[in-house]
Amino acid sequence: MNLTVRLPEELLDELRRLVREEVERASIMQSSGLFNAKSAAAYLDMSEDALRGLVKRGQIEFNKSETGRIRFTREQLDAHAKAELLR
Repeated sequence: MNLTVRLPEELLDELRRLVREEVERASIMQSSGLFNAKSAAAYLDMSEDALRGLVKRGQIEFNKSETGRIRFTREQLDAHAKAELLR
């Protein structure tokens, strides 16, 4: 079964803009070696809420940017994943 959906050009333009911004943001994070909460949660295969709970309980190492945003290195995420496997 095939379904064709036609979207207004304005909506398509907005979707393109949002996707482009997200790709650029992900690219910047990966090139800097840092993950934001969203990308870190995806990397660990958990929800952002679950990751933020780990941060609040001090169960995962993290860094804070100058603006107060939570950032993670791949090493911090891998260390957490490894610790979870050993539990």
